[in-house]
Amino acid sequence: YENAFAPIEFDCYKTYETLLNSYSSGIQDEDYNDLVEQYGKCNIVLPEKSIFTLLIESILSPFYIFQIFSCALWYSSEYEIYATCILITSIISVTSELVDLKRNLNNLKKMIDYEC
Repeated sequence: YENAFAPIEFDCYKTYETLLNSYSSGIQDEDYNDLVEQYGKCNIVLPEKSIFTLLIESILSPFYIFQIFSCALWYSSEYEIYATCILITSIISVTSELVDLKRNLNNLKKMIDYEC
């Protein structure tokens, strides 16, 4: 049964003082080692994607595919100004998404790598 799920039991009728005294000091090294042995280390692996990969993933979303076809349609129908506006707006939007996504991934990586 070493890989079986076992629910954690908690006595919800304990007083606040009892809970504070029991859990405020953390766990002992021996208990920590037992838990690591039982469950393993808590490691989160975040694969690093290049900006080019993120760009391709972003552009291949249904919205931007629709925008590409819209631009092609408007350019072929001689609505160059409208198509150019769509194109510029889409480029600004994709760039903004990439900057935010890269910033969020970097922040997430910092949180993952953080140790007390």
